[in-house]
Amino acid sequence: MPITNIFLDDQIGILRVGEGILTANEDLGANNEVLAEERPLKDLLYMLVDLTHNTFMDASSSDIERIARSDSEILSSSKNVVIGISAPKEYIFGLARMWEAYSGRYEFHHYVFKSLSDTEDWLISKVKEVHGVDITRPSSRL
Repeated sequence: MPITNIFLDDQIGILRVGEGILTANEDLGANNEVLAEERPLKDLLYMLVDLTHNTFMDASSSDIERIARSDSEILSSSKNVVIGISAPKEYIFGLARMWEAYSGRYEFHHYVFKSLSDTEDWLISKVKEVHGVDITRPSSRL
């Protein structure tokens, strides 16, 4: 699968790692996997989406809007979830920024970066600021 969810820190975090070509339906499928988990999403504090190894994302603007809506469903039972997205490729970065614009109407903190290091620096700092919780670099657990 071009995107995988890994639960971290006793289910308070999710590391979502992509690889190869990613379609909108595969991204939505990853959301469905999270919803199907028996883990309580109400305790979710953060998510790192690492699209560093994705070569392309096949998605229209309406697909991106559907993904943002789906993400809001997942996060509806959680408060103030912090989401950092690493998207170094220009086209994928643009789609991630579009997702960010659609997500602005939902109650979670989000930011898109071009480097994984910058994404994790922001995520660690923002989780500490919003939730008072120290986390380690999610990518260090791969």
